[in-house]
Amino acid sequence: MNRLGQHRVTSDGWRVTSEERTGPSTLPTTHHSPPGTHHSPPATHHALPATREVNRLTYRLEEVAASLGVSRRALERERAAGRFPRPDLQIGKMPLWQRETLVRWIAQGGAG
Repeated sequence: MNRLGQHRVTSDGWRVTSEERTGPSTLPTTHHSPPGTHHSPPATHHALPATREVNRLTYRLEEVAASLGVSRRALERERAAGRFPRPDLQIGKMPLWQRETLVRWIAQGGAG
């Protein structure tokens, strides 16, 4: 960017200021972002090789809530009231539950 914070993007995707060519732009040539916003560059990764499915060992609170069709906050209230199982594991402040714990809780009618 020049000292005014302006640049232009050439047809070949290069971001150009009056002083230099800085390399391919991370922004599409037809897109203009408002000042102060950031957009991720387009995905350019190569496809990962085919691998076998890995069974999950634990689930985070957001994933449990989504699976049950309730909000994260609803689960937090149930946990605080003692009506939801304690996490099987906690990494830092992130509680994690094993699938078996959740299935057992559901089979018991959701009783704490």
